[in-house]
Amino acid sequence: MTTLHPRPSTPTPASVTLAPTSAPDWLTVIRHAARLEFAHLGLPQARAEAWRYTSVQPLEALTRPTPPYPDAGRRSSAAPLVAAWASLTPCSLVLVNGHFVPELSRIAALPRGAVAGDLKTAVADDLPSLKALFDLQTHDPGRGLTALNTASFVDGVVLLVPAGVEVPEPIQVILIQVGEGTPTASQPRLVLSLGPESAATFIETHLFATTTPVAANVTTQVQLADGARLEHLRYCENAPAALHVERTEVTVSRDASYASSVFLAGGALSRDELCVALNGPGAKVVASGLSLGHGRDHLDAQTVVEHHAPHTTSDQLYKAVYDDHASGVFAGKVVVHPGAVKTDARQSNRNLLCADTAVADTRPQLEIYADDVKCSHGATVGALDPQALFYLQSRALGLDAARALLTRAFAAEALARVANPGVKAAWQRELGRRLGAAEGFPS
Repeated sequence: MTTLHPRPSTPTPASVTLAPTSAPDWLTVIRHAARLEFAHLGLPQARAEAWRYTSVQPLEALTRPTPPYPDAGRRSSAAPLVAAWASLTPCSLVLVNGHFVPELSRIAALPRGAVAGDLKTAVADDLPSLKALFDLQTHDPGRGLTALNTASFVDGVVLLVPAGVEVPEPIQVILIQVGEGTPTASQPRLVLSLGPESAATFIETHLFATTTPVAANVTTQVQLADGARLEHLRYCENAPAALHVERTEVTVSRDASYASSVFLAGGALSRDELCVALNGPGAKVVASGLSLGHGRDHLDAQTVVEHHAPHTTSDQLYKAVYDDHASGVFAGKVVVHPGAVKTDARQSNRNLLCADTAVADTRPQLEIYADDVKCSHGATVGALDPQALFYLQSRALGLDAARALLTRAFAAEALARVANPGVKAAWQRELGRRLGAAEGFPS
């Protein structure tokens, strides 16, 4: 077994299981570089500023062995979860413990030239366009985890859309973790590339069907050529003992637009990192997020948006609701590089604490190195407005119903930006289920 040996000063285990070595030469070279990169960087350390409010100790679980291809019993346990979410689109690609499972997947007809399928097959076919997408990521704060994923992934999903093609139906990947009896970690890799003037909607649905401690380290690469449009929707429902880390790196070219929405629901540690580079004039990103924490969940949302070109736009709205002893983090950085004049950047983070024991840490940041720009950011942390509660109670609502109504209204704003109607409706149902129906309305 080939192993990685991180530097002794990091808290990582002594060895990490690597992916099988059967791969094209170019991928073997990239994996080797990733192995060396992880050996140098290791896992994030406690002194890292990007992990200031999140414990790095649980990250050691990410170096556990990847579970084998799921047997019939584990595939059967995943089937009900697939059935509950597959109705969102006729094309659903299913990964169980990081392995593509064709018998649970549904492949729909795509426009000519478009490719949506499992990454292992795409690599085996040695698609020419795939090689250019697999450069090692170098942006902080998570490149060590990205290197670990590159060295260790066994499968994933690829979406390639050629120039001028619009995919009419959303493409969904359903990633499910099921118990293996012993703690394991999966390393799925998602690769999305849209050609000039193309368009698509991509849905990620992360689910857990186990009480066994499991971990997932997901890396997603997105490249949008000139004039391309992508709506990227990510729903992550975690078990109380689950560890889930995902890093999405996006490059947006001239006049292209990237719309991102993420819904984090529970988990011992759930961290979503979004890094967007606006590289051409007219490039645009609209990012929104909703985090719901209960019990002792810890949810962490990180964003970095870099304006490299003039006349670029970014708009971020992240909201969170924490109850019981749950805690959460939002850290958003907007960087306006020299020459990026006429930049329009907005960032907002709002946190609702439903218990005195809940905690929210927020750090919106702006770095501006150009003149003639319009930038704003802000953050709030607070409880429900007592006057609003009193008003609803005076209109014949009970206290619990009033709290539920205000909480759902607060959270729903983050979902309003989802353009796909099917996903918006499904997420709103999940929001209502998790926050509880607001009963007691007068008839």
